[in-house]
Amino acid sequence: MPHRNKTEAYMPANKNALIRYKTIDNCLRNKYRRWTLDDFVDACSDALYDMEGIVKGVSRRTIQGDFNLALDRIVSVEPIDLPFRENPKFHPDRFFEDLVGVTKNINTRPTKLTFVANRFQVNYIKTKPIHASQQLIDENSETGDCTFTTNVCLNYELYSVLMSYGNGVKVVSPRNAMQ
Repeated sequence: MPHRNKTEAYMPANKNALIRYKTIDNCLRNKYRRWTLDDFVDACSDALYDMEGIVKGVSRRTIQGDFNLALDRIVSVEPIDLPFRENPKFHPDRFFEDLVGVTKNINTRPTKLTFVANRFQVNYIKTKPIHASQQLIDENSETGDCTFTTNVCLNYELYSVLMSYGNGVKVVSPRNAMQ
């Protein structure tokens, strides 16, 4: 049966992840047992087989990824009986087009960002644009500096990328873009 939308396609993966998280949580409740990664793989594979009939099991890499979650901060992982409601404002095919990274509020709109790169950073920024919308606006033949614009949502990831150039990049507008 085909999925009605892309979000629905991820639901089995989320359910399987929930089963793995609960299994890992149950394993860690036993204070007197020392668990190896292989023990977690076996326990999760068994749980997925018992609950979903998944014979393939789970990989070591998947379990390692599960441990990247802040398990010490999770109070509980429980399924809820609320049906999935699609957000009509969310379009996964276009949602990330206008940003650097992934942090964005659903109502955030892109801003025209103008910045100047000095002669030491210009070649890198020309060949590895900060964003696909980046355009070269002006080249100063005397100093080697270039002015660029890009149309992006302002977020921490963009700030981090721009700061990584140190004093080699200066944001011209909007004035409060990187505060």
